[in-house]
Order: sequence, then structure tokens, then C-alpha cells
Amino acid sequence: MHQRKAFAVEATVELSPLEYRNFVTDLCADRPFIEKHMDISRVDYEGVWHCILVKRKSQPGGVLVMSEGHDYPKWAAYIQDETRPEKDKTEPPNDVIPPS
Repeated sequence: MHQRKAFAVEATVELSPLEYRNFVTDLCADRPFIEKHMDISRVDYEGVWHCILVKRKSQPGGVLVMSEGHDYPKWAAYIQDETRPEKDKTEPPNDVIPPS
């Protein structure tokens, strides 16, 4: 079992349905939208994961991405609803799992 991590969404990227499907079916591919935000995707000294939320346009939820300076997801986790109140965002609803 994977340990849950505290996180903060630093940027949101909205993709078309086709782009989103392509993204979630190949998490190991280099992505320009991750490269654009890779400088803010990190774990800070308090252990908070600063992530990019990649989602499908007009849909709740999406994939939290922590790239650790890469242009692909080093770590990714599905989040069902990014509209949870800030006080509830201490842990993602699902485990953070590295892409295979």
C-alpha cells in the first residue's frame, strides 16, 4: 500500500477529451504542458507535493502530476473532485503511484 501525501495544486491544465485520453493512456510520454510547469512541480521541505492538475475540459477531477523537474509525470494520482474545500486537501483521495 502506498502512503498518502499532502499536496497543493499549483497549476491546472485542461485538455480536450482526445488529448486527455492520450495523456492518461501514456503517462510516460514527454508533454509540453508538463514541461511548461515543471519548475513548480516539487516536494517542499515540509513534505507537501506541489502538483499540476491535468483534467478533461468541463469535467470534475483529473490527474495530479508531480514531475520533479521532468517533462513527464514522475508521480501521478487520480483525484475525483478538485473542488473539495482547501482544508480537505491534506491528502489525495487515492494513492500516489509512479507511472509504470
